[in-house]
Amino acid sequence: MSKGKWLVALALSGLFMFSSVTLSEDKKAEPKKDAAPAKPEPAKGGDKAPAKPGDPGAAAEAAAAAAWDAAAKPGPHHKHMEAFVGTFDSTNKFWMSPGAPPMESKGKMVNTMIFGGRYLKSEYNGEFMGEPFQGLGYLAYDNVAKKYTGTWIDNMGSGIYQSTGTCEADGKTIKFTSKHWDPMSNAEETGTDVWKWTDANTYVMSMSGKGPDGKEMKMMEITYTRAK
Repeated sequence: MSKGKWLVALALSGLFMFSSVTLSEDKKAEPKKDAAPAKPEPAKGGDKAPAKPGDPGAAAEAAAAAAWDAAAKPGPHHKHMEAFVGTFDSTNKFWMSPGAPPMESKGKMVNTMIFGGRYLKSEYNGEFMGEPFQGLGYLAYDNVAKKYTGTWIDNMGSGIYQSTGTCEADGKTIKFTSKHWDPMSNAEETGTDVWKWTDANTYVMSMSGKGPDGKEMKMMEITYTRAK
């Protein structure tokens, strides 16, 4: 938040020109008049004087500062996100259609908190269908919206996968509504993602979306087991 910069300009410089005065024997030089004090230049660019205590502007300014401070301050939900910090081995299952056997792969996720404990950064390396797979995700808890928000990008797409969710009452589950553009339908699709802790060192992330028949189906399940 920009809190403004209060500028008071005072012109203090001037150039004084003196000329020689020849005095006659019967005339004396007139005394020099003092220069008028310089006046401050008018404020430029919409600058205004800071609000004084007791003014309505001061109360509004204080309220705005407090709101921004509250929005930026890490809280209990950010502390909750710290449980994900660490290096995790992943076992991945992907379903292309209902009833079909899943494709399986392995990988590794490294989770760290960044920006003073405000965001969870997730860096993934593994493979998918025999090809290297790399991904990068961020998880936040928005103090203003009072929701978790997440983004994900990887080397097998060109868009940003976005999700918004809330923590369940058990404190072990975060349920997200997700959205992304589907290359098959060329339309924006929505789905459901669930992050659930099964024990202190294991969490499972599942993703459901619209299947080939138009009905919602489980498309992916990844089990993360803490390596260190």
